[in-house]
Amino acid sequence: MGQLVLSAAGAVVGGAAGFLIGGPAGIAEGAELGWMAGGIAGGLLFRQKGPQPADIRIQDSAYGKPVPLAYGIYRIAGNIIWAGQPYVASSGGKGAGGKGPQQQKVSMSFAVGLCAGPISAVRRIWANGKLIYDVSNPSNFQAISGSNQMVTNFTVYPGDENQLPDPVMQAALGVNNTPAHRGLAYVVFNELDLSQWGNYLPSLSFEVVTAPAALATSSSASTYAYSTSLGTFFMAPCLSASGGIAMGYGYYFGYNGVTVANLSAYGAVQTQLIPWSGNRGGINMPLGYSDVPGIYTWPGWLHPDGSCDDMSLTGSMDLGFDGDEACFWRNGSDIFLSSSYTTSGRPIYRCDLSQQGLIVAQSTQLGEWHILGGSATHVYAFDDLTGHLFQFDRDTLAVTTTWTGINFNANTGYVLTDDYIYTVGDNLAVSLFRPSQNTYTVLGYAPFGVSTMVAINENFFVFASGANLSSISLGYMWISQGQTFTTVGNVVADLCGRAGLSASQVDVSQLTDVMNGYCVTNHSTTRSNLGPLMSTYFFDACDSGGVIRFVKRGAQPVGTFLYADLGASPNVGDTANTTPITETIVQEVDLPRSMQLTYPELGDDYNPNTQRAMRAYTNSNRDTVMQVPIVLAGSDALARTQAMLWSAWVGRKTFQFTTGLAYLQYEPGDVMTLQGANGESWIVRITRCQYDGQGSLLWAAAREEPDIYPGSSYTTQGGAALGFASQQIDYSGPTILLALDIPPLRDADNTPGLYIAACGMASSWPGAAIDLSRDDVTFTQFAQITHASVMGYAAGALSSFGGGNLPDEINTVSIVLYEGALASCSYADFLTGANAAWLGGEILFFRNATQTAANTWTLSGLLRGRGGTEAAMTTHAAGERFVLLDPAAIVSMPIQTTDFGSTLYFETFLLNLFSGSPGAQVSLTPKNGRVMPLSPVYFIAAHGSASSTSDISLSWIRRARVRAQWIDGADVPLDESAENYTLTILNGSTVVRTVTVAGNGAGGTWTYAAATISADGFPTGATITFRVQQNSDQGVLGASATTTITR
Repeated sequence: MGQLVLSAAGAVVGGAAGFLIGGPAGIAEGAELGWMAGGIAGGLLFRQKGPQPADIRIQDSAYGKPVPLAYGIYRIAGNIIWAGQPYVASSGGKGAGGKGPQQQKVSMSFAVGLCAGPISAVRRIWANGKLIYDVSNPSNFQAISGSNQMVTNFTVYPGDENQLPDPVMQAALGVNNTPAHRGLAYVVFNELDLSQWGNYLPSLSFEVVTAPAALATSSSASTYAYSTSLGTFFMAPCLSASGGIAMGYGYYFGYNGVTVANLSAYGAVQTQLIPWSGNRGGINMPLGYSDVPGIYTWPGWLHPDGSCDDMSLTGSMDLGFDGDEACFWRNGSDIFLSSSYTTSGRPIYRCDLSQQGLIVAQSTQLGEWHILGGSATHVYAFDDLTGHLFQFDRDTLAVTTTWTGINFNANTGYVLTDDYIYTVGDNLAVSLFRPSQNTYTVLGYAPFGVSTMVAINENFFVFASGANLSSISLGYMWISQGQTFTTVGNVVADLCGRAGLSASQVDVSQLTDVMNGYCVTNHSTTRSNLGPLMSTYFFDACDSGGVIRFVKRGAQPVGTFLYADLGASPNVGDTANTTPITETIVQEVDLPRSMQLTYPELGDDYNPNTQRAMRAYTNSNRDTVMQVPIVLAGSDALARTQAMLWSAWVGRKTFQFTTGLAYLQYEPGDVMTLQGANGESWIVRITRCQYDGQGSLLWAAAREEPDIYPGSSYTTQGGAALGFASQQIDYSGPTILLALDIPPLRDADNTPGLYIAACGMASSWPGAAIDLSRDDVTFTQFAQITHASVMGYAAGALSSFGGGNLPDEINTVSIVLYEGALASCSYADFLTGANAAWLGGEILFFRNATQTAANTWTLSGLLRGRGGTEAAMTTHAAGERFVLLDPAAIVSMPIQTTDFGSTLYFETFLLNLFSGSPGAQVSLTPKNGRVMPLSPVYFIAAHGSASSTSDISLSWIRRARVRAQWIDGADVPLDESAENYTLTILNGSTVVRTVTVAGNGAGGTWTYAAATISADGFPTGATITFRVQQNSDQGVLGASATTTITR
């Protein structure tokens, strides 16, 4: 068996050395005829050397580390080759990360060397073993969106010979001190936020892809539809990796109410309805991009919270007929406006929103403009009139550069940098213009007609479309690697090329097996690097006419060694004549009882997995273990493990024999039939052929069974790694927050406070930390919500009801939920408030919840106006917010008495790795705060009093906010330390008198004397209006009750 040490890999190395000495002829001298690949049996006897999977599993930062050589796809920890100084952000403050007032945010720039280049992409990144970046599935927008929110500002250098030094490293080290690291694939992170890892640098590992094919995948992620009588205009000009806020209003002459919807990878839902009205003026929605959420309207820029950037000083702008075909780019307080209407040509305007839209610059160059965007110094616009692309000075709008001679196709676009200018044209083609190279390249196609686009990076694009009159869509395009695998032949050919052999000196045509990935992980010889491949994919090598030929096992016999031709020898009667076949059998105890193969598991994030094959009946107690840095699927690995075991036992029998030169056409690796003396025959694989110089060929062969090797007809079920769960990118969608300024829901809630409800748009929502600010600058955390509330909005307006405490069995309302479900309840539970909900200011109970569509429920059997909210029964509108008042999900938030009348600001932070990025801000000005007294009831104004029939007598009954159940026959206790009321007397809308009335325990009475009535200016026949409100201990005036009387 010693000849097995002279493996085919040794033949490759020896052949390379022979070539260097004597050219092609030297290959035969360097690699003795018949040297074979180390077979499985040889691998069992001699310790394996070469690359190991564990060599690159742990991130390091050391000099002299081997540079891995990866093929296909592989997970590599890498070596930190440069680290900048950590940067500590100030603690607290706006967007501090939801970790509380003491949390600091540390960011750091650094570079991680991965492997020898070139590579095609980095598809996945793990931090401390947790998946934080995953773009492996281009159809998974949620993963792509979350990945590009989690890991931002990083650059992958492929390791080719043209890459330039990284500018982040140059800024820290100096331009002349920063190498380009050509030939090394590496990643540079620019100010990576470390707060989600405790402000320590995590241990990172990367899935690298070396396959060359790149494909663009585009898809529509979510669509929101809201119909008005003549259609609805939508715009979502501020897009990011997470999506954006869409706003829309009714077409055509004006609108009353603006719909606000959240577009994300998790869906599109309405979040509020702004009571905004105005004369829109245009007949089409403008196209453009903004870094500020909102919507461009002719009165100004409307924000999602209902505030508006006034543009009253803009004056007259020539934007075509009624603003048709207008386009814009907003950046900070600057907004650039123009139009592509007609062919007469129009200027581009720069308006300053900090100066009420004042025009501060205007281009002298006229055109049919499509504004694409800009940078800190320039603005870019495409002119339909000339077909040219123009660069303008941002401040003055003077033309600085014009590009001609290129067939630009641009309706809108985005400027990532001054050298990466993207356009979307009529045919939906997304193209890249590189001014430095003067190239214009189609990258892919948008999923629909685009009104806004943003390039998150060079591979990820997000689009919005509000072109039709019914809906707005969010879409994306991702440029990914279409092929991630390679073949065994490609790997072997490359390794041989690195050993000095040319392509003509190597034949890998038989090595067609598809391989997921392989990695040379340490300093090892080519022979050692080929060893794992030859053992796992079952192929041998031999020298054939000056070419190293790699032969795949499993072939059928190509010829027969006839027994009559055996025993060739120059000497008559020697051993070769008398014993034509020498048979050797390895003893059973030297053969494996079991074979274990450890490898990176394809389906387990490349974690080591082991497949084991056993021989059921044997006297051997030998267990053999192999480790290979080859990415395998479990079933494929098991099939190969079984084949390794079978090959060892089948190949235990070897043969030596001689023939004449008539068999010289056969080579090592060929499968033959060997005939025996008594008519028996064996299938054998030639392992050696040697010429003795006297006309005889000396052969060595091993028993072979072609059917034991893995093939398409053989299937197994490999063992899965126990305890492994496939990782997904954490939820990265929006947190929908609702602050409820309502009467108390429990008797214990008798101090100033609010109720907070929150949810996500998927069941994977992890909860959120809620930060509060009173000045919109300094935020501190006050709560964490881990139970999602069932929240949504009304698809239509709930009608008013005048039945008092009787159940409303007439009206119904349709509710669209963001996430979760509703359920019906029994009549008894209904009366006790088991299904309590808040809808547009009214607290109600519902008995029946019927699902009518996805996420849509119709509520019926209603008990209206609970908790003193009866005034809201008449103010309902479509689109108003809904929340199920679940005690396990609603959070009580105490506030200060000084908060009444002041604006409170809320920010949300997901309770996962995305905790460093705040969600959309919510603001509220408390008025009720759980301490506003309820309006009195039975407020009556009657003629006459005990003193005079000309007086007016007033009386009312108080109501209690807490402990209001009448259970013992006695009146309910007071909510306040003292009972008194503010009584206001009005003449129309004019207040003529205000008095404070002491209560009587059950309410109050007051007499409006005739003389006072006359002094207040009320003649006979005049209508007098009275308004009464209970005073609270906190100084909050209660809800009012109103009555009138004619004098």
